[in-house]
Amino acid sequence: MDENILFSKLNELRVLCANEKSKEVMEIINSILEYNEISSNPKLLINMYELKIKQLYHLKTNLPIVEKLLKEMKQKAQKINYIEGLALTFQIEGYLEFLKGNRGNSDRLISQAVEILKDSAQIEPYSYFICNYSFAVSKWLSYRDYDMKNILEKCVEYFYSNGFYRSFAQCLSILSLIYQQTQDKKNSMHLIRKILNKREYFHEIPQDVQSLLYYFIGIVHELNFNLEEAQNH
Repeated sequence: MDENILFSKLNELRVLCANEKSKEVMEIINSILEYNEISSNPKLLINMYELKIKQLYHLKTNLPIVEKLLKEMKQKAQKINYIEGLALTFQIEGYLEFLKGNRGNSDRLISQAVEILKDSAQIEPYSYFICNYSFAVSKWLSYRDYDMKNILEKCVEYFYSNGFYRSFAQCLSILSLIYQQTQDKKNSMHLIRKILNKREYFHEIPQDVQSLLYYFIGIVHELNFNLEEAQNH
């Protein structure tokens, strides 16, 4: 397959990998990795490593494979000074440290991912939102930092508009808590209007994510003292 075609399909593959963890998805990633070993395209290889790692790292038994892939990914990103790829390695490292219970190291690595993206002349949206979402979640979990709302609001729009429905659901769940705890009526209603103005995406959302969105709409109406609307949802 032509490299230009592969790169043009990269975002579609990212969406698929984010929404589904399966043997079939792993086979697609491995087939591209086999091709890339011949073409020796380091950027494509780095991006495929990221997707493969995220298909694996939810299981502790896969940790040795994940760490080996991550080491190679980081070395290749450093060698060609691929800032977005390097930021994604820090984001993954931060997540792994979080799983190990090393909250301080996790926060530091994820902050580093966000910081180095500032050196990129033209940041890839995917890297920007993935790293900033991890940063906001990290700050929320560690410090209950309500200021992370601003980052999460941008991320939830990106995830929704680009089909990252699992990430959209996770992001929306945290925003629901923040809006409830801060009684933020204005911004919660503003976000709902933005989402509902893009109804063309709604029918593509899995049923369980639709249910979460309905729940969120209900919370927002309750915040705005519209109990009758809330009961309808």
